[in-house]
Amino acid sequence: GGLLLLAVLLRPLGSVDLSAVSLNLDAYRQTVEQRQAELEQEGQKELVGLIEAELESYISDKAADMGLTLRVQVTVEPDGSGVPVPVSVELTGPRSEVLSRWLETELGVPAERQVWNEN
Repeated sequence: GGLLLLAVLLRPLGSVDLSAVSLNLDAYRQTVEQRQAELEQEGQKELVGLIEAELESYISDKAADMGLTLRVQVTVEPDGSGVPVPVSVELTGPRSEVLSRWLETELGVPAERQVWNEN
């Protein structure tokens, strides 16, 4: 009886036309790749924000060690290998040639990409 019941239950599976089942794997793959690219881009933005914040704090601390009180804004961009590096610094406060040279030697931000807003 059990075998007969099993045969009756499995019979519809034998008549399924598998050629009618369409798996759109290309669309799925494209969706996955698109989502991965979006996540990588979001991660890169977060990394850039973290690096900018850390550099701003680092520069502020260095300025404080020199007796300066500055507001600092750093802009970073990916280098040739994709690593975010500082490309410009905007400083609000008294200009310091010592700090300017330090920014150039330690962080690689030349004087022409340093904006000083003296108040």
